[in-house]
Amino acid sequence: MKPVEEPKENWLMLMLGGGFSYIAAWQAAIFVILILLIWTSEVLDLPATIFGAPPTPVDVIGGCMATAAVLICAIVTIGNAYLQQQKIIYGFLTICSYCKKIRIQNDAWQRIEEYIGNRSSVDFSHGVCPDCFLRVSEMLGKEGDAGPDDVGST
Repeated sequence: MKPVEEPKENWLMLMLGGGFSYIAAWQAAIFVILILLIWTSEVLDLPATIFGAPPTPVDVIGGCMATAAVLICAIVTIGNAYLQQQKIIYGFLTICSYCKKIRIQNDAWQRIEEYIGNRSSVDFSHGVCPDCFLRVSEMLGKEGDAGPDDVGST
C-alpha cells in the first residue's frame, strides 16, 4: 500500500500560522502596494512620465488624503474579515452525542444541517462513508442470515 503523503503547506502559511493571519497578511500587502502606488505617482508624476501628460507638482495633501482613505479601507476590510472569522471559527457548540443536533438555546435543539445552513452558504448532501457502509453491510448480512424461526430467540 502506498503511504499517504501529507499536503505540503505554503511557506507563508507556515510562517503566519494560517487562518486569519494568512488572509490578513495578503490584505495588508495589497493595501501597502496601493499606498506605495499613490506616493510613487505623486513623486514620479506617473501620468506625465507614462502618458506624456503635462507635469504636475507634488501634491502632499492629496497624497495624504488618498493614503488616509486607503488606511480606512484597510482597517474596515481587515477588521470585517477578523469579525467574520471569529463568528465562523471561534464558537462553542453543544452537540448531542446520539442524534448530532446542536443546542441553540437552553432547551432548543436544531439539526446540524439546519444550524450550519442558516448561518452560512453551505449546502449539505448525505452519503455513507466506507467504514459505516461495511459495518452496516455486516449487520444487515447477519440479520439476513437469521431465519424466521431464529428471530426473538436467545
